[in-house]
Amino acid sequence: MITILRALIPFPFVYAESFENGYRLNQGNYCKKCQFRLCVADRSETHFQCPRGFSCYPLSFNGQRLVINGVIGPPTRNNFTGLRWKAYKQYLIEEREVESIQDGLKGIEEQMRQLSERQVKDSVSFLHDIRTGVGLVLSWCQELISKQPGDSFEHKLASADPTMLNLLNSINLLLEHLNLIDIIANPAAITYGPKSRSQIHGFIFKMVKLFEPLAAKRYTNIALRGSTYAEIRIYKSFQYVPLILLDNAVKYSYPHEDIVVTISEKQEKVMVTVRSFGKLVPKDYRELIFEKYIRGPNPLCQYK
Repeated sequence: MITILRALIPFPFVYAESFENGYRLNQGNYCKKCQFRLCVADRSETHFQCPRGFSCYPLSFNGQRLVINGVIGPPTRNNFTGLRWKAYKQYLIEEREVESIQDGLKGIEEQMRQLSERQVKDSVSFLHDIRTGVGLVLSWCQELISKQPGDSFEHKLASADPTMLNLLNSINLLLEHLNLIDIIANPAAITYGPKSRSQIHGFIFKMVKLFEPLAAKRYTNIALRGSTYAEIRIYKSFQYVPLILLDNAVKYSYPHEDIVVTISEKQEKVMVTVRSFGKLVPKDYRELIFEKYIRGPNPLCQYK
């Protein structure tokens, strides 16, 4: 990202609190030695003057603050006379140049957005093919279970080998994860389709069963406690809430520590709690980790 900015901006600038040279002018000596660092401070003006008398122009790029610093704009031109003007006259900048830089930054952001969307579409298309293949594997697994003795598929499941049941649940879990790609590619899809009625206990029970094979591989047990007869009307996509909670619990739990899912009912409200034991997310990341593409510095950490 810094390489792109250096190629676009002719003047010195500050991005992510890093002082960078432009492609035409480097950071001035005053800025290199400056102790005030006012240009790093978060300010809302479109222009402000630093203690050294230079102009600073706050801009934005990729959701972060970018400041053209250490230049001489029209508001600070009178601060430079004599030998000082002779030493720094090359840092003179016009307002239209600042506007041109901001327009260039917006253009790059748009190109990055379009490129990202194309990459997502290509990835989603590929994953749809994988999902089709996984569906075929699931159908053959169900075919094997259907050959077990029993009057119904549920009875056949009850008499099936535990390894076969784990295979069935693992395939179903993989399909549920692959179904998330539609929402990742198009967040609006989270409210597509009609709402359906679902019993909360059965809904959570299904999710817990899906994760049992993965938890067992990590020497972890998932326990479901409590019950409720309450029902809810939800979009199908709501299942991804417990799916993600349990997925994180299994991934980041210490081995041999139980993951406990508790359903409780109080004053016409139902509470579902997922409790696991693992390394805590550092305090500075407890809000950031809810943003896209943000992960704590320790991959084996979770918010408790």
